[in-house]
Order: sequence, then C-alpha cells, then structure tokens
Amino acid sequence: LDNAVVAVAPTGAAAAEPGAGAKPARDLPEKPPREQVLDCLRRVQSKVSACAGGKKGTAMVAIKVSGSGKVKSVKVSNVEEPAASCIADAVKQAKFPEFSDEEFSINFPFRL
Repeated sequence: LDNAVVAVAPTGAAAAEPGAGAKPARDLPEKPPREQVLDCLRRVQSKVSACAGGKKGTAMVAIKVSGSGKVKSVKVSNVEEPAASCIADAVKQAKFPEFSDEEFSINFPFRL
C-alpha cells in the first residue's frame, strides 16, 4: 500500500455540493490526505483480493474520485477478465472524504 501514487487532477477547485450537512469549500482540503486515501483503499482490499480467485499478482488500478468522495471511474490493468470487472466493481464501493477540488486521480497497485 505504500507504493500508491496519489495525484490531483488539474481540474481546479469546485464549490461544495449543496444539501444537508455539506461543508463550505473553504473548510475542505483540496484533496483528501494520503493516509485517509490509503485507509479507504485498505477497506476494499479484501473484496479486491477475493476477485482474483486465488491467483497472485498485482492489479494496477486507475481511480478518479469526485469532490463528494464518490468514485467516478475505475480502470483495471494487468488482470484478465472476469477478475478485472470484479475488481473495478469492488473499488467503486470505496468512499473517500469530501474535498474541494473537482476530482483527483489515484494509480494504485492492489496486491492479489
């Protein structure tokens, strides 16, 4: 997990989403702190591993996360189907803390 590459997409800042409990953008970090990102990814690790069906290796996963903390897209490489789709579905369940930028991108190696 320490090999994660966390990068902010160059999309600029966005206002917090309206609604109950929404924080003003100025109270949110531009992106979630690294440790919180890693914690969110660790929470889906067992689901990702289960997708491998006992096979070993590393799934390279490119993730885009919106400012609301919801996963927008997932691309899996280095793993064949149907495991790749299963891994993508597992990662889409991750929920990240809200942040002020429009989105950020993560390239993460999940060990299988």
